[in-house]
Amino acid sequence: MPKLSACIQEERVILHLQAQKKMEAIRELAARLEGPDEIVDVKRFLSLVMQREKIETTAVGHGVAIPHAHGDCVKSLVIGVGVSPQGIDFGAMDGEPVRIMMMIASPVRHFQDYLKAVSRVARLLNQEDCRQRILNAQSVAEVIEVFKQMDRL
Repeated sequence: MPKLSACIQEERVILHLQAQKKMEAIRELAARLEGPDEIVDVKRFLSLVMQREKIETTAVGHGVAIPHAHGDCVKSLVIGVGVSPQGIDFGAMDGEPVRIMMMIASPVRHFQDYLKAVSRVARLLNQEDCRQRILNAQSVAEVIEVFKQMDRL
């Protein structure tokens, strides 16, 4: 699996999500992942993500959500990061609003890398220090630097 920081480009990071609701936030971040080498059919990808959300929320607690999906509408593993200073209700088990959302998209053929990426993101964002550094970042470059440093661990 490639390093997480290699899958997060500057244009895929939103420091201040405009969305107030879960589905709006998912759409806002998914739009940043669309491209000829990434998500080629964003509507299909959103449908896959929404199906996943209907089964169980991707809010993992501590103000974090990891909406994710894999499908033939995705050409390469891509990750987006969205920060919501005000927080968004994702229906998290701990009741906390989501302030950090990481979206993971993967082609079907890279299923193992997809599982590893979801697992790694969940582990990293379970760390208070990592979450605080992302929430306190003043620039997109600072957010990416958090993941570069975590990749070295």
